[in-house]
Amino acid sequence: MSKINVLHIIPDQNNDVAQQQLFTQLFTLHQNMSTDFVLQALIPAGSQPFKDIPSTTYAGLPELKRAIKQAAPDIVHTHASHELRLMAHKLGIGKTVHTQHSAVSVGFFAKLGSANISNALIASTREARESLLQMGTPLQKIRMVYNGVAAVEKQDGDAFRKRYDIPSDAFVVTCFASSKNSDILFDTAKELPYNVIMLIADTNQPTLQNVRIFDNAENISELINNTNVQIYLLSDDAHAKLFAGMSAGKPTITTKDFDPYIIEDNTNGLVIPSIGAEELDDAITRLKEDPPLYEKLSAGAARCYKERFSAQRMTRDIEKIYRSLLK
Repeated sequence: MSKINVLHIIPDQNNDVAQQQLFTQLFTLHQNMSTDFVLQALIPAGSQPFKDIPSTTYAGLPELKRAIKQAAPDIVHTHASHELRLMAHKLGIGKTVHTQHSAVSVGFFAKLGSANISNALIASTREARESLLQMGTPLQKIRMVYNGVAAVEKQDGDAFRKRYDIPSDAFVVTCFASSKNSDILFDTAKELPYNVIMLIADTNQPTLQNVRIFDNAENISELINNTNVQIYLLSDDAHAKLFAGMSAGKPTITTKDFDPYIIEDNTNGLVIPSIGAEELDDAITRLKEDPPLYEKLSAGAARCYKERFSAQRMTRDIEKIYRSLLK
C-alpha cells in the first residue's frame, strides 16, 4: 500500500506566538503519526525550516500555488487562514482539510461559499467551532479535535526556585495568561499568605512580596514542574500550556464560562462563578488546605489529559479524518 502524502500549509501571520503554536502542533503530529503517512509543509519565507519534516518556504500566493502543484499531495491541510482554504479548494489537488484554531470573522461573501470549500473541517477550540458555524458551516461537517501536547517530563526544580526566589515549601500558583486580568490577580495575591507564591506572565504591574513575574518565553517544563495549581481564564486559545500542566497532574482554577469539556468542576479543577479576587482566593485556599481534594483533582487532571488531550489522541483523531477522505 502506498503512503498517504499530506501537505500542511502554515499561514504567514503577524502573530509570532500563534504561528509558533501551529509549528509546534505540526511537529507533534509528525512525531506521533503512523508510517502510513508522509508529512510535508509549506511555511512562510523567513521561517525556520523544520528539522525532520520536509518543508519549503513560500513568499506570496503565486509561489505557494506552484509549490502545492509540485508536491502533488493526496491531502492539503490548511490552518487558520480563510484565504489559504479557498485557494486550496480552487486548485483542486487532492482532498482538502482545514483546521480553525480560534474564533475569526469573515465578510458576507466569504460566508456564502464557506460550507463547501473544504472536504473536512476541524475546530480545535469551542470558540473555533462557533466561528465555523457562524460562517455557515453545517454542524455535522465539523470535527472537534483539541490540540494535543506531549506530556511534561519531571525535572528538578531547585534552579528555577532559586532564580525566582521561591521557598522550597511554598505553594505555587501560576497564571500563564494575565494581560486582561492582572489587576484581579494582584488583588488576589494581596489576600494570600506569604507562603503562597503567584507566578504571573508578563505584566507591567508592580511586584508584591508573594508575586513573581516570569517571561512568557520561560521553559514550559520548568514552570509546570514548579507549579501546584494553574489559573486559566482565557477561553479562546490553543490551550497548549494548560494541557501540558494537566499532563503533570496540575489542577486548574477557571470560571464557569470556560469550556466544560476541558475543566470539570471537582474533577480536574475548580470552577468559580466569576473572575474576582475573593473567588480566586477561596479556590486557592481550598486546594492548599485540603490535601485529599488536591490529590483527587491532580489525579483527575492527569487522567483527563491522557484520555482527551495527549499528542497521541490528537494524532489518531486526525489520522481518522484523513483516512475517511480517501475511502
